[in-house]
Amino acid sequence: NVKESPGRVTFDIVYSGSFDGPTSVVEHYELTPDALKLSVELPDYSGPVRMQWPVLSDNGAEKTRITVDGEKVRVALGERSNAFTVNGATRVQVDETPYGCRNGFARVAIAEFAAGEKPTLIIRPE
Repeated sequence: NVKESPGRVTFDIVYSGSFDGPTSVVEHYELTPDALKLSVELPDYSGPVRMQWPVLSDNGAEKTRITVDGEKVRVALGERSNAFTVNGATRVQVDETPYGCRNGFARVAIAEFAAGEKPTLIIRPE
């Protein structure tokens, strides 16, 4: 169900299987020139949800500045930064453990959502 125009692209990815609770995960993506929005739907699940994503912590030459402010994780390197906003999260944190990746090292950002909440992550440059 890919839809595209010069200012917007949307598509879904569906995972099916046994995920220790839900039997399917539907990811809705919306990409615009200003942001990437990822909404997650768990059609047959009504319990609490945890959303996790990597944030760059070190590119091999410089360390990023990672801050958490309410529902927002901000990652800055030099003069640039990206904001990861999770509206409706009951708790947001970034784990301290670094994991090696192609671009250096990343840490895991974690957002907790109460039962019935629809997790949404919005990534924007600032």
